[in-house]
Amino acid sequence: MKIRDDSTLNLRGITRTLSIPYTLYALIECVPAEIFVSSQTCGVGVTDGTKYQSIELLFQASTDTQLRVQNWTDVNNAGTTPAGPTAGLQGSVAAFKIVNNSTNRIYSYWSNGAWVQFLSQASGTTLTETGFMVGGVNNQSNEGAPLGVNLLFWGVT
Repeated sequence: MKIRDDSTLNLRGITRTLSIPYTLYALIECVPAEIFVSSQTCGVGVTDGTKYQSIELLFQASTDTQLRVQNWTDVNNAGTTPAGPTAGLQGSVAAFKIVNNSTNRIYSYWSNGAWVQFLSQASGTTLTETGFMVGGVNNQSNEGAPLGVNLLFWGVT
C-alpha cells in the first residue's frame, strides 16, 4: 500500500478482525518516501475499532531507524509510547509477532534467528483488541512522496 503524505498525523492501514487468544505474525517492508525525512512509521498493531497500539519502525532524519510500540487514541492522535524508541536498527524489512494469551499482550521482533521480546503488558491495557492493522504514518508536511508499506507475509493462529 502507499500512504499519502500529510501535514498532520495520519495513521492509515488495512484492518482485519481477530479474537483473543491469538498469535499474529507479520513480515513487512517499509519504503520511506524520502531518505533522511522525519515522521514516517510502518508496522503492525491491534485495534478496538477506535484506539490503536502498534509495533513499528520509526524513520527520522536525525537518527537511524528506530523500533517502538506506540499508542494511538485515534488515527490522528498519538498517545503514549510504552516501549522505545530504540535506535540503531538497520534496514527496512522487519518481522513482528504480537501474542495475546488472554493474560498478557506481548510484542516481539525477529533478530539473529530468534524472537526478541520488546514489550509485555497485561491483556486489556490501553484497549481490548478486536482487530489487527498493517499500516503507518507519513507526516512530512505535504512534501508529496508516498510511504510504501509492503506486507510480505502475515498469519494469525
